Amino acid sequence: MWRWGDWNELRIRAVGALPVIITWVNGLKIAELDTATLQSPHYDPEAVLATLGSSGHLAFEVHDNDAAFGEARWGHGAACRWRNIRIKELG
Repeated sequence: MWRWGDWNELRIRAVGALPVIITWVNGLKIAELDTATLQSPHYDPEAVLATLGSSGHLAFEVHDNDAAFGEARWGHGAACRWRNIRIKELG
């Protein structure tokens, strides 16, 4: 599913003030999270909404992958590039 050494397509859909967030990688649905019903210690969706508001910033973040990948792990000089970023407001 992941295209190593090539471009990958990531799609994110977030709907609602306490959003349902769905993610796809190369057309394959990876996750669906309903932030209004999420059960996690100390998580209060209304408090998050009050703090962040219903609109705001976008951030792109890349995490180091697992050491089990060995030589395929992010290494010195590794780069992450983004292209063709599109944002569409859902009406």
